[in-house]
Amino acid sequence: MSKEFNYKRAWDEYVKPEYENLPNEVHKALNSTRSEVDNINQVDASKTVTGHSKELMAMFDAIPTEILAWASEVVYYYGHLAYGKQCQNGGLYWKFQGLASMSLINRKSDSEILHKAHVKMDKALEAFHDHEENTEYSNEEVPEYIRGISAHIEEGIVEMRAVQNVNHKPDMFCIGQRHFPKDGGMYIKPEQAPCCNCGQPYSEHTSDRVMLLKPIVKDGGDPDTFLKDNQEVIKKIMQHINEICTAAKIKLDGFAFVKP
Repeated sequence: MSKEFNYKRAWDEYVKPEYENLPNEVHKALNSTRSEVDNINQVDASKTVTGHSKELMAMFDAIPTEILAWASEVVYYYGHLAYGKQCQNGGLYWKFQGLASMSLINRKSDSEILHKAHVKMDKALEAFHDHEENTEYSNEEVPEYIRGISAHIEEGIVEMRAVQNVNHKPDMFCIGQRHFPKDGGMYIKPEQAPCCNCGQPYSEHTSDRVMLLKPIVKDGGDPDTFLKDNQEVIKKIMQHINEICTAAKIKLDGFAFVKP
């Protein structure tokens, strides 16, 4: 795994604009929550809160359910992902979410409304997982990285399907419990323990890394004839891919074609 969530980019490019576009009634409820934030407390491990005024809850109850459900996600992540001077103490944003949830529950709103808002936010934030700095690009990341450098590199001739390792020597490195980070981090570290299968260190395991290309052949077309007729263009595409990989220090030993 060589991707990590980019909090700053997610906040700048998505959450902050969504927050700024929330209706005035939501911002008014948030400002009123800010004025009462020191009196609002969480109950146990739930999102239920106490200490708020009846007038404040009335402001939440006046906001349409779908708008409030989405606002609860946006406001929460606006505070959760904030950085530097944007951060605020007092739990304002999760307290807002707690009040929003209570309002929706009290109005007997369908829990599906909250679930849809949560799923929508999760899917939006998936786009902000970036390559972890100073780590090797995983096989899954390589085609994505290359397209990011040259969007039309495949030219409608071939499709980069995947990168995979073949010809493993002495065998395919086997990950075990000892490869999990001792410091509690997220990323497995194969270098810190030998292979669970053969006992050899990670550095002794080699393989060829191959890019799989699929010819974009029209229905009924012959893949072999297509490759022959387009060999010069395909050769240039492979050279371009290789240049991008070389510049990024991405190990790529060759190409293989997958028939449609």
